[in-house]
Amino acid sequence: MLLDLDQLFDYLSGFNSEACQQIGIETGKKIRHFTVFFRPLGEKHVWENCAKILISKSDEELSPYYGALFEWLQDMNWPGAELIYDRLIKVKDPELSYAYHLSIKIAKQSKDVIWEEILNGFQSDYISGKTYR
Repeated sequence: MLLDLDQLFDYLSGFNSEACQQIGIETGKKIRHFTVFFRPLGEKHVWENCAKILISKSDEELSPYYGALFEWLQDMNWPGAELIYDRLIKVKDPELSYAYHLSIKIAKQSKDVIWEEILNGFQSDYISGKTYR
């Protein structure tokens, strides 16, 4: 089934049936240029399913985007944030440390205390292997 991006996001909507959403997720997993799934603007109702697509990617595929994934953790109430958190806990790539430290620096500079707390909790959980849920 070949869908254009608008159709795919329609399938990914959390307002659809589970079966419809699953078709969207499975279709999305096949897209090589998956950056379109990083918290699409104005489309919060698809974020949870976008996160499901992203967490299916390998560490190697995600490596250039660790910073963007940490940005998703700015608010753990955002749809998909818990999924992203738990996926990052499983990363065994030394590049994650660089993205983490850069994210902490940005959180401090922007005085985003909540994000900084989340990132500090992440570091502790990463060391222990504890997931968010």
